[in-house]
Amino acid sequence: MNAGTSLVKLIPLGVGHSSTTCFYYTNYLIIAGERRLYIDCPPYLLKMLRQHREALRDPDICVEKYSELILTHTHMDHCAGVEELGYMSIRGRPDKPKIYAPCGIHRSLWGESLVAGLRWRMEGERFVAKTYEDYFTPVYLDYEMPFDLGDGIKIEIRRVRHMPETFGLKLTFGSGISLGYSSDTGFMPELFTWWEDCSFIIHEVHFKPDIQWHTSLDELLSLPESVQKRIWLCHYTDDYMDYDTGYMRYLEQGAEYTLF
Repeated sequence: MNAGTSLVKLIPLGVGHSSTTCFYYTNYLIIAGERRLYIDCPPYLLKMLRQHREALRDPDICVEKYSELILTHTHMDHCAGVEELGYMSIRGRPDKPKIYAPCGIHRSLWGESLVAGLRWRMEGERFVAKTYEDYFTPVYLDYEMPFDLGDGIKIEIRRVRHMPETFGLKLTFGSGISLGYSSDTGFMPELFTWWEDCSFIIHEVHFKPDIQWHTSLDELLSLPESVQKRIWLCHYTDDYMDYDTGYMRYLEQGAEYTLF
């Protein structure tokens, strides 16, 4: 099935900032035809998937069907679930999950985040050293170079202002309609020019203008009304209801959004 000819749904599996005590950390599931693309992979992965599987009555929201992951950076709240995914992927799965990311993210994910927990596996009476490719199928993205994901879906990525290797993205489906996502970033007005053709933009928000590697609410409120109306906010703290977000709306954890 060509995903571009089907309805595309977005499910925010988590919407919270790294300090949240009310939500799962920010991550998403995109359903396009028969394709299921995950964006970022937080800790407590199995618990999170079970909760949404039961709430949405969708048996395919499970680690066995977690086959394609777009990983924007390697901060804990965005990547710690990859270790859980690795444990499950080596236990008799017919395929290894694909991870889409630039070379630098693949390298730091394994060498700085995963190797301590996943390098050694016991086989019989001995320990065997495993590699990144024993658990996952890395797919290498290039900055500002469109990549064809198949089924009429394309991804473009650009560096954003967060940690040295962090990217925002644009997903374009076969219908020609696009979704923009900031990931974690300081304010970059030029992203909105890139996303000019995006009917749905997901952007992080930080409520206090004290951190340069996140985007403050005041900075987002400086955008034109026409842009604000296309923005859905994520990565928010537990006191989010205390703030006036102008024409922008909050994504709701566990809700289903039909993009087109």
